[in-house]
Amino acid sequence: MNVMMRRVILLALLVVIPSWSGWSAEAPSKKNATVVVTESGGKLMITAKSVTYDFVKREAIFEKDVTVTDSQVMIDTDKLVVKLTKTNSVRAVEAEGNVVIRELGTAKKATAGKAVYNMQEDTLVLTDHPQLEEHDQGFYTRGAERIIYYRKEQRFKAEGENMQLEFGIPKKKGGHVGDLFGVPGSAKEEKKTP
Repeated sequence: MNVMMRRVILLALLVVIPSWSGWSAEAPSKKNATVVVTESGGKLMITAKSVTYDFVKREAIFEKDVTVTDSQVMIDTDKLVVKLTKTNSVRAVEAEGNVVIRELGTAKKATAGKAVYNMQEDTLVLTDHPQLEEHDQGFYTRGAERIIYYRKEQRFKAEGENMQLEFGIPKKKGGHVGDLFGVPGSAKEEKKTP
């Protein structure tokens, strides 16, 4: 390996690694959070117990107790893949495993096994048993195979042969309103419940 190639690799490591280890010009509101900038200038703050960065694919893979927030949404998941553009801004975000999404300042909550957010289209596609509930308007989805949420337009489309939109959020025996998506015995739900 020649000297010039070593310098390029060293420079790349000095530029990329600090941004993935939580170092930032602005202090994040959560201690030890990774801050990633979107193309529109927004910021994603990500916390996790593990992160792997793939230089070839330009992807960061966050795992174990992952939480990501932006100015509008908070996501809890088992695994989060952040796909970057050549300028290191976020192109897409994929959450997988026990995905719980809450829109900040509203009564909207969604759950799924997988969620894919496309930054350019500003759409969130939920699959693997997706469900959506909205307490202010009192409805929830049931049996959908796929839910597409259009953030800017504040609308969603649910698809599937057995899809239903039901009005009136049910209250389970011994449960609380909003426990519709709680999984009995789920460690994530139990540790967040007071």
